Amino acid sequence: MEMSAGWLGGRGEDGFVGSLGPMLSVGHKRVPVRLAVGVSPTFLSREKYGPTDFDSTLQFTSHAGLNVRLNSRLTLGYRFQHTSNAALGQRNPGLNLNVIAVGWRF
Repeated sequence: MEMSAGWLGGRGEDGFVGSLGPMLSVGHKRVPVRLAVGVSPTFLSREKYGPTDFDSTLQFTSHAGLNVRLNSRLTLGYRFQHTSNAALGQRNPGLNLNVIAVGWRF
C-alpha cells in the first residue's frame, strides 16, 4: 500500500491532494533498483485550480517509476504519474507529473 498527501495550487487557488492505493514493486534482492507501478483513488479538496477544472474532487492516479535502495530503510525514486477523473466527468484535463521521491521502509 502507498499513501500520499500534498498541496496543489494554481493561480492563487491552493488545496489538498491525497491518495491511498496498492503499489507493485519488483526487482532482485541483489540489485538495489526496483520497478514500481501503481494506481490509486485520489481526493482533491477542490475541483478548480486556476483555469483548470478537474470536474470532480475524486480522481485516479496511475504511476510507474524506479526506486533505488540506498540502505536497508532509505530509498530514492523517480516516477511519472498521471492523475485524471478517468473520463467519469464532462471535463477530464488530467495532470501529468514527474516526481522525485524519498521513501522510508518500516
